Amino acid sequence: MFPNKQTEEVKLLDGQLIASTLFLLNLIIAMILLYNQKLNVTEKEPLFDQETATNIALWNKIFAIILLGYFLYVSYVTYEDTKDTERGEDSSIQLFSSSLVFIASLLGLYIILKNYNTSNIPFIEIENPEI
Repeated sequence: MFPNKQTEEVKLLDGQLIASTLFLLNLIIAMILLYNQKLNVTEKEPLFDQETATNIALWNKIFAIILLGYFLYVSYVTYEDTKDTERGEDSSIQLFSSSLVFIASLLGLYIILKNYNTSNIPFIEIENPEI
């Protein structure tokens, strides 16, 4: 993949830094959506109408899944590099946990898609973009 192991590791770390920064943006969007929901519940003027909030939640969830897919890829590459070393067990546990988070996020996307044309998106799908 890369000329040497150090270059590969640096590329993965750079990617993780970028993805982590983008994940912060994802969390900020989720917080804004949650605040919008609070405004709705307290019968104050919301920032977004329901349709716009639903669309933002959908795209934010897709964005989170893409980021989580990258983190899953990094876990897989790390596992492949370390499976025959003393770090192998830790890497396999990390890969397993990354897989579970990715699957949970896909289920969250399913909930949003299932309720897409209703005003029924649960709070949990707005406030937890990583799941």
